[in-house]
Amino acid sequence: MRLLDEPTVGVDPQSRVRILDLVREQVKGGTCVIYTTHYMEEAQSLCDRLAIIDHGKIIAEEATALRALAPLDGVEVVQVEEGSLTLAAAEASARLSTIFQALDAAGAEVRETTLTQPNLETLFMKLTGKELRE
Repeated sequence: MRLLDEPTVGVDPQSRVRILDLVREQVKGGTCVIYTTHYMEEAQSLCDRLAIIDHGKIIAEEATALRALAPLDGVEVVQVEEGSLTLAAAEASARLSTIFQALDAAGAEVRETTLTQPNLETLFMKLTGKELRE
């Protein structure tokens, strides 16, 4: 087993590519690799199981749902809470069947859905962030 804690932070692009290749080689060879990162694209491309940790607590382990939604253009995971995902999608009503098909194919269970149109305040907060400013 290998534990890699943010191995690509601060490295040049060539070193980053080599590190990622080495991780893939380890996994192919049967080694269990525990990989921590703040780079979501690394986690998405390397890991077959994911956990999202916030303030030291695992808030999501829905690897199947997160991975199933990742390749869908125009679908963004906005919030992950225990047992639920909040998604944003342009023209969501036209994309619902695609989202449900991807989740079903991955074996994820959809228990409830709510479709809402964002209001101006929601858009403003998404664009500017939620942090207080002085």
